[in-house]
Amino acid sequence: MAACFGCPGHAPGAVLRVTRSRGDVEHQKNIAGVPSSTLSTRPNRIVATLERCRRVVLLAACVAATAFSARAEALPDLTVASVAGSPTAASTSEYLTVSDSVTAANGATGTSFTVQFYLSTDATITTSDVAICSRVVAGIAAGEISTGTTSCYLSPTLTARTYYLGAIVDSGNAVAEAVETNNAAAGNQIAVSRPDLTVTSLVGAPTAVSMSDELTITDVVAATGGSTPTAFTVQYYLSTDMSITTADMAICTRTVEGLAAGATSTGTTTCAVPPTLAPRTYYLGAIVDSGNAVPESIQKAQVSAVPNCGSPQLQMGSLS
Repeated sequence: MAACFGCPGHAPGAVLRVTRSRGDVEHQKNIAGVPSSTLSTRPNRIVATLERCRRVVLLAACVAATAFSARAEALPDLTVASVAGSPTAASTSEYLTVSDSVTAANGATGTSFTVQFYLSTDATITTSDVAICSRVVAGIAAGEISTGTTSCYLSPTLTARTYYLGAIVDSGNAVAEAVETNNAAAGNQIAVSRPDLTVTSLVGAPTAVSMSDELTITDVVAATGGSTPTAFTVQYYLSTDMSITTADMAICTRTVEGLAAGATSTGTTTCAVPPTLAPRTYYLGAIVDSGNAVPESIQKAQVSAVPNCGSPQLQMGSLS
């Protein structure tokens, strides 16, 4: 028994029952109006008719499924419409404000995805560039635009130079797209600098001391080129020449809890003269950030006057 749909001479839904043992055919109808005389009395012809009905139904179902599949598989195309950062000149250890907009063409993205921001030495943005921050978009409708503003920290280890700011939408490939090669875009250029810590003044008193005496040191350090949120150390030395290095005799230190760009720090430190120090004339020197806690554009030592251990008089030197 089978239901007939779309067969010539048969009402839709007519039920056909074939009894091969007796060779007769009974035609029971769901709906009235189809006479039994319209049916063949040969079982094999009935079977053929049913097969044609089945094929017609399967073909219609296949066409419908294909059309539905084509509609359902319309993949989105994510692109970066714009990306811009400010300020256009910034120092390491500072924050960059990045504004961007992304859009989805063709279809919606029910899956959340990431917009990753980069600094690049050229205008071609790839995942091999320096990633600085990201934002997450919780899905987007077809044709919709998602905008965002993100604060991006500039790592102290960044090389001082001019970069292109860029973005890659769906950098983690969470969304299957119609086109996967148009997700990146470059924005404006950002000039990144590193701070430069210097000793602008260094004075020791008295200018003549004996072993185990105390030496009072006053110094001023400045941060140019950028801020230094990281604490750093000013190390004081006694040297037999004006070339101050970490190989000279360290006598004391002070700590500076970071400096804003253009700011200065003044400190006065009391240092005990080592009792084992040989009597002679020494140069007093200082190395700012002696522990290299702050990546700088230039590392340098500053040199000043010479206390003379055991001598009654001392001629002062000048800063270099």
